[in-house]
Amino acid sequence: NGTCLDDGGVFREMVDEFAPSKFFASVHGMEHEQIFTEFNVGAARQMSLSAEVRMRAEYNIGEKRRLNSIVEEKDALLKAKDE
Repeated sequence: NGTCLDDGGVFREMVDEFAPSKFFASVHGMEHEQIFTEFNVGAARQMSLSAEVRMRAEYNIGEKRRLNSIVEEKDALLKAKDE
């Protein structure tokens, strides 16, 4: 169709650029089902990690708000004591 992807050299350059040879070595010779399973396991791990990071961030934000509230209370008590 006249695109530069029709040129094998361009395609090889793209593969070398975007996909490390270690990846190809790891999937070479694998059956489709095994590749599919490996991908699904990796995707599930990534989703689990993302959820864990999100939960930790939400917890840290809540803790920061709680601690800021405590600091504001203590600050108000100290100001009232000084007056």
